[in-house]
Amino acid sequence: MKFKYLIFDIDGTLISTEKMYLPALFESLDHFGYYFSQSQQRKLAKEIYGLAAIPALQYLGVQRNDITKVNQKWMNLAYQNFDKVTVIPGIPETLCQL
Repeated sequence: MKFKYLIFDIDGTLISTEKMYLPALFESLDHFGYYFSQSQQRKLAKEIYGLAAIPALQYLGVQRNDITKVNQKWMNLAYQNFDKVTVIPGIPETLCQL
């Protein structure tokens, strides 16, 4: 079977943004009074990774009137860490083979 086009999900399939987003998330939450211990952060990171920003914040118990503020701070901090995004090992070679 021949395929003319292939579609890939990017985050978590081709690249890893975990080190960009997760530290920024918990720093932002802490800034607005939503504190989670290191062990809670590790557990929650697994539960929310892959969710869109607003549902993730809701899951973490951020109050409705804080969601926009927390999300804006989160995104600002995250994009300061854009250099922490990595290509998942083996992806460049796999794409070349395809």
